[in-house]
Amino acid sequence: MRLLTAVLLITVSSLPSAAQILYVNPDSEGPQNGSSWENGYRRIESALAVASDGDEIWIREGVYRTPADTHFVLKDGVALYGGFSGTETSREERDPDVYPSIIRPRANERIRQNGGLMFASGISATIDGLYLLHGRASRGGAIYVESSDIILSHVVIEDAVALEAGGGLYVEGSVLKVSDSVVRGNCVGAFQNPSSLPGCRENNIQNVSQGGGLYVYDTEIDIRRSRIESNLVRASLHSSGGGLFVLDSSACIAESTIKANSVRSDDLSSGGGIHSQASLLRVYSTTFESNWARAGYMIARGSAVWFDGEGAPNGSLLVNVLAIGNWTFGFKPEPHLTRGVVEAVGGVLRVQQSTFVSNDAP
Repeated sequence: MRLLTAVLLITVSSLPSAAQILYVNPDSEGPQNGSSWENGYRRIESALAVASDGDEIWIREGVYRTPADTHFVLKDGVALYGGFSGTETSREERDPDVYPSIIRPRANERIRQNGGLMFASGISATIDGLYLLHGRASRGGAIYVESSDIILSHVVIEDAVALEAGGGLYVEGSVLKVSDSVVRGNCVGAFQNPSSLPGCRENNIQNVSQGGGLYVYDTEIDIRRSRIESNLVRASLHSSGGGLFVLDSSACIAESTIKANSVRSDDLSSGGGIHSQASLLRVYSTTFESNWARAGYMIARGSAVWFDGEGAPNGSLLVNVLAIGNWTFGFKPEPHLTRGVVEAVGGVLRVQQSTFVSNDAP
């Protein structure tokens, strides 16, 4: 009988705990144990500290700062949901546009090495319905992802800055799915007009900078119904991928808008909208509008897309794409210094059922 009791105790104790909802409410006046909106944690990091695989963290509207001297470290199997007013009993009731849950750095926070606001390594996680604003890092101004499987849905990443790569996001060795989201006004390097991109300044410019909105390396990325707009890469020698930089990866983009992204360099600029290198690139039913590539002394090329598929699997294509008002510009007048709205220099890029209107390569 004693042996049977011991076996039962071991079996019960080894069962996984049931997934739970942890509530975050900045105005909580209860015991702050995360059990309800009234008793919610006041800080996101408090909920993350106790969350485990399968848990959901529901974040009420408000402005949340990163933990002191660090970023939010995402946990395996834990999903973050924002956009709640604080009365909901289901995720379907929330509205992130009406009740924004905003994450931003603390005042005078130092620039981090990887991930200004969030960091993910070796995990699977979901971020849904959050605004990620004003992040600062060397790589991944808002989010840094490595060796992970991440879902971003109904997320706004805005006004983040990276010194080296990935103004909004830096993703390496991962799977990333993005839907119904906005990556806007982020930059790598600096910009001369702070009123246009308030996070960017003409200082600490790197020789080579990549991925104003997103930098993707050795990654499978899928982007649906999203906007990548007004992102910038500034470098002294070579700037590339104003909206998206893709290297040694597989990228699929559908039903999205890539607009007003730019690359600017004193010497060489490529891919105002997308720079794709040694990657499988597939773009469907997407608009490229008012993207630009500008170079001071050498070559500006691919205002919408610059593509080099050398070494990548065959199958890269643009289908039902609208390219309108994209342009390349070089300070020198020689015509060979500017090269078109889409430039493919290696591999095969097929363009089908697409429309090109009012694009300019002077």
